[in-house]
Amino acid sequence: MKKILSVFLGLVLALALYCGAWQFMAYKMNQAITDFYTVDAPLKGIKLHGPMPVVTGFPFTPVITYTKGVSTEDFDLQFSSVTLQGFPIPKFPLTINFNQGLLITSLQTKYSLPLDALNATIIVPSSLPNSSREADIKTWQASQENIDIENIQAKKSGMDLKAEGTIGLNTQLQPTLNLNSVIEGHEQLISFLVETGELKPLPAAIALSALNAMVKTDEQTGSRQVKLAIKIKDQVLYLGPVRLTTLPPIRWP
Repeated sequence: MKKILSVFLGLVLALALYCGAWQFMAYKMNQAITDFYTVDAPLKGIKLHGPMPVVTGFPFTPVITYTKGVSTEDFDLQFSSVTLQGFPIPKFPLTINFNQGLLITSLQTKYSLPLDALNATIIVPSSLPNSSREADIKTWQASQENIDIENIQAKKSGMDLKAEGTIGLNTQLQPTLNLNSVIEGHEQLISFLVETGELKPLPAAIALSALNAMVKTDEQTGSRQVKLAIKIKDQVLYLGPVRLTTLPPIRWP
């Protein structure tokens, strides 16, 4: 009887500790969200079109759902909702889901990228910046390795891209990206790049011919796939050997 009572009390204590830790974690996350809304976002010129979200999901994985969209001087992102789910603990997975679609518009070039869905799972790094201010980002970048992207999937009218790799910042605090991707529907991707002006017709025809030569058929699904590296280096986005576009610089407050 004493042994059963001891086990019961141990379980009650463990549950109480878990609940307390979960609520404290949610409090700190909500505090970070408030700081970003009221301080960091205005300093960076970020416009948040949706209401401030709060952490939900107790007693399971914390969930943050944000609606409507985000704008900067360079980009406008419109979506019905985006969901972040996961414990903000180093080496734990964090999922980001735009399940109802996403429209990315470059305010510099005026072209838009409509996606039917965008989902990603990253691994929480060993440390996070104290804020989005340049000094804190620089300190973080000096000590932090790349963030692991466990998987990312983007879908757009006949195209399905799946990838894994890393994302990070270089010494100039600009993004770097290294992904190994598998693309189904590469023809639609090339057509889109021509429509937006990122590829001229002749280079597009050459790229399409090269990609067609790389196509392999998946034995299980019968789908036609192309494996490509996707990179961001020195603010330039590459799809395999093809240079797509120069990205605008990130301006840290």
